[in-house]
Amino acid sequence: MITVKLYVNNPMGVRCINNEKIARKLQKRYGFEIVILKKGTPGYPNEIKPPSVGINDKLIIKNDTISMEGFERLLQGFLEKGGSVPNMGKTCIFAIEKQERQRYNCMICGGKLEYLEKAITLTCIYCKKVEKGYIHCLQGHYVCESCHGKDSQDVIKEVALTTKEKDPINIAELLMAHPEVSMLGCDNGVIAAASLMAAFKNNPEFDIDDEKILEAIKRTNKQAVSGYCGLTGVCGVTVGIGAAFSIALGATCGKDKESAIVMRVVARITDALASETGPACCKNYVRTALRVSRNLTKEFLGLKLPVTVKNIECIFPEKHPHGCRRFKCLYYKG
Repeated sequence: MITVKLYVNNPMGVRCINNEKIARKLQKRYGFEIVILKKGTPGYPNEIKPPSVGINDKLIIKNDTISMEGFERLLQGFLEKGGSVPNMGKTCIFAIEKQERQRYNCMICGGKLEYLEKAITLTCIYCKKVEKGYIHCLQGHYVCESCHGKDSQDVIKEVALTTKEKDPINIAELLMAHPEVSMLGCDNGVIAAASLMAAFKNNPEFDIDDEKILEAIKRTNKQAVSGYCGLTGVCGVTVGIGAAFSIALGATCGKDKESAIVMRVVARITDALASETGPACCKNYVRTALRVSRNLTKEFLGLKLPVTVKNIECIFPEKHPHGCRRFKCLYYKG
């Protein structure tokens, strides 16, 4: 992650960077952490150093406020050459301070991003919208600005309701890579439920519609509570898989066989996840639960579900707050 510090020297303190909207927009688009320090606030330096990257002539100033295009050019110059890049406008001074020099890679596969001089036609991997864009992954992945900044629950619902993918792990990998989905947390349990239900819907043998997908998400959110995997032994991923099977079977508290099957499913999932601790990893749990669900679907529903883990190359090892299990994990490629 790159931290970009903006020092704004503006007597009014309000007109620069369009009331901070540009900063928030770029933070969502590129994954930068953007900190805005206005003159007179703690942390604002006494002096701004002269520019070490001469791109001032390329910036566009409109009504004493730097434009989106100008700001993007400033950031691009910083990434390519490094250093401090002030912009001397009528009332504003911007400087970018490098905290950690590391490009933000593709959020889908972790690969290198390609920055283009001319826009090309790209298709968003989440919502399938076709538009012109300047940044995409060398593997062809592209995420539109709208999807990049959406709330995690909104993204999960939209993808689950619109995807045509029949492999639940492929659906889950796409969702887990979204920047609004936490490394650890109950979003991952919702992803397990939504991915399995979406895969059920896209296989004609299953009687699953959009309403049932949303019901599985709602049930998972009711019972998957952050931190309770360690406090009670009930993982949100297990809850999500249980919700999916419950809906597929039509299980309720008053039913016998259906409820018993759901309990057996949950027990098998929990047992599989217990073998993957040390420390716990929600990404591993989602993959493992969906892999085990393939056998459970065949055993209890009599239906085949295409699930593969062969091509998974985990992009999350460095993001794990408790330390990745690395080679002890099936999905770690080194």
